[in-house]
Amino acid sequence: MTANPLSGTPFATLVSEDIRQFINTHNLDESARAKLEALPMDQQVDVISQDVANVRNISAVVISRASRCQREGSKFAGPSGQEYVAGIVAKFVAMLGLDEKAAASLKNLPAKDQVAVMVKDMEGVTNPSGVVDSRVRKIQQSGLTIQQAGFVGRGASVPTGGAPAPRLGATVPTDATQYLEQAYQAFLAQYNVDLRAQEQVSQLSPLEKLEVISQSMDNVYNPSGAVASRCAKVKGRPVVLGPRAAQWVAEVAQLFCKSFGIDSSSDAFSVLQALPADKQFEVCSQSLAGARNPQSVLYCRMQKLSGTPVAPQALGYQTVPALQAPHTLSMMGCAGGEVESFIARYKLDERAAGVLRDLAARDPTAAEEVMRHPITAEVRNPSGVIHARVTSRMGVSKRAGAAGAALRAAPY
Repeated sequence: MTANPLSGTPFATLVSEDIRQFINTHNLDESARAKLEALPMDQQVDVISQDVANVRNISAVVISRASRCQREGSKFAGPSGQEYVAGIVAKFVAMLGLDEKAAASLKNLPAKDQVAVMVKDMEGVTNPSGVVDSRVRKIQQSGLTIQQAGFVGRGASVPTGGAPAPRLGATVPTDATQYLEQAYQAFLAQYNVDLRAQEQVSQLSPLEKLEVISQSMDNVYNPSGAVASRCAKVKGRPVVLGPRAAQWVAEVAQLFCKSFGIDSSSDAFSVLQALPADKQFEVCSQSLAGARNPQSVLYCRMQKLSGTPVAPQALGYQTVPALQAPHTLSMMGCAGGEVESFIARYKLDERAAGVLRDLAARDPTAAEEVMRHPITAEVRNPSGVIHARVTSRMGVSKRAGAAGAALRAAPY
């Protein structure tokens, strides 16, 4: 452990002279120099560490490489860059006096990730080994797939190729609870959580478990104790998912929808993503396997959960023209207007048409609600559906009287 706090960025101290020498040695023109110096430190190092043998116009090459770094970020893909970074790592370890564990974990990273660890500010740090080890673990965690670790860093891209392939012998998740279980098992393996803490986690609800394992493990030196403490805090209390958990849920929701053929550009998916994270998790906790129209089922779940509206045509529903005001409906009687248009649109038989007209005369608001509710394209018997809806409405209407009772007594 360092006795005195560090100041500044050791990485910048180690590479600044190399950057200056590169500029002077190769006599870069003003444009190339300005382009290089405008880059973040890690990208400057990526540019100068690449091989320049047989390069005739070094200024043009530097500008080209700098532009690529601006578009794609630093890569350190070539042997020259990797060799340079290895040398900087050795100097970094010596400068900070890192212990064996921190040094080994840093050296085992790819060159790009080594630079990502070293380039960060160390201002005020009194335990550089602990900080470096924490940064390494964070990078290792963020590099895992959503099933393996469950949580990705801010700004990470959402997988777009459907649910990632599972490990050999593993089951492909079909709902959010299965994704959570895989994330939890990976969490246990990564942090070696003891049985006592695991027992406490087993008593939590899925959302409570998610909140416990989604919290950062940076600078945690007793993972089992941290997990046990978190369990005690969340158990039996209203769950408020943090940003990491919310991001995880959003990614799982996209994987869930994509695996059942619901496109991420659809209105159904947009409505799902607009829900709070806990509601998204609840909607995605039941598999859509076997559903003939997954979008319709998803829509129904969201409607039951929160009554959130969505464009019916986006989910395969037929749309109904806007209805006239209730007082207009009551004046229409049994002919013309929106009731007749609705009857014609869905080719209702006489029995269904009759009860709908009767409902419009008795309770215009109820008739409006019956017609406003969409009918899916898969409904084989629209007349039966409308008859059932009207029966339900008249059954709860105080004005239905004997007519409502007769309708309920005679199945369609």
